[in-house]
Amino acid sequence: MAYYLVMIAIIVCSYFLGNVNFSIIISSFKHRDVRKVGSGNPGTMNMLRSFGVRLGALTLVLDAIKGVVPALVGWLLLGSDSPLCGGEKFAFGNDEIGLYIGGLSAVVGHCFPVIYKFKGGKGVATTIGVALVANPIVTLISVFVAFLFLITIKIGAL
Repeated sequence: MAYYLVMIAIIVCSYFLGNVNFSIIISSFKHRDVRKVGSGNPGTMNMLRSFGVRLGALTLVLDAIKGVVPALVGWLLLGSDSPLCGGEKFAFGNDEIGLYIGGLSAVVGHCFPVIYKFKGGKGVATTIGVALVANPIVTLISVFVAFLFLITIKIGAL
């Protein structure tokens, strides 16, 4: 029973952590709203294009951390070695289920934030953070290839 209460707490807390939109917060320090410039999307690419490389990179890092933290907390609290679980395991029997529950909740919170009337970013940077926890080597290689593709083609949507 305690396992499921911890799971619900992780889902709720991760969702609300995902609601924190760093591009809106950072752009407000510049006395502008990222949702009113460029593509209007409150995400890393619009920050990069509208406010420059530094603020775009800062947004990327903070949004990735927003995915890393719930994934790690979920993994630690819901893993098979967790003292909070009391020896229980989730029905799937997967040790990493907490990682994906926490990470997915943060991504959903980023894409559909209740505090911004369910209008959020695309969730790419937050998903990168979750993927860094799940498989760091493959994620770093993929991000490097995507970066090369982005600077070569110059179209972020592709």
